[in-house]
Amino acid sequence: HRLLGDDMFDAAASAFVRARLPRDGRLVRYGAGLPEFLASFTPVVELDYLPGIAELDLAWIESHLAADAPVLAAADVFALTAEQLLHGRLVPHPSARWLSFPVPAFTIWCHERAEQRLEDALTWRGESALLTRPKGAVVWRAIDAGEVRFLAACAAGLSCDDALESVLDAGAGLDLAVSLPRLLQAGAFARIDDDAS
Repeated sequence: HRLLGDDMFDAAASAFVRARLPRDGRLVRYGAGLPEFLASFTPVVELDYLPGIAELDLAWIESHLAADAPVLAAADVFALTAEQLLHGRLVPHPSARWLSFPVPAFTIWCHERAEQRLEDALTWRGESALLTRPKGAVVWRAIDAGEVRFLAACAAGLSCDDALESVLDAGAGLDLAVSLPRLLQAGAFARIDDDAS
């Protein structure tokens, strides 16, 4: 609403409601198709960051509504042997949401969420973000593309070693010694399972 202003927001919302009727009685879940709708809504189609803003808003709602679960502590992970860690399966926390954008949607979203205008010219480049709820409130941080791929591979059930290999095979860089502590601190994982279980 702050990005579009009253008139354009009302026009977009009205067109979206006519095009996509609610399918769930819980209105907090309404709007799952908004990013795709905004990407093709002619009056705002030149605002290529707008679908990403909608995706981030939806990710915030999903993270907020996700099931409660313990957060995997860094101390628990680093108490493992290297073999236990590499062969273990890191299970993403139910509240974890990771997204990537070809434009700086995350930077714009962060500033708008804090009701701050961007002071400097924005570098137009891709960004990735992680939203989690480690202590009852949704938090967010920038992450890199390799970390997004790693989280997706973990969510697919790959062992830590195989997840890392899939990131490297895709040509994305990832230094596990740097990224894993950052992801653990963010509350990205609920547990680590033995690959044999």
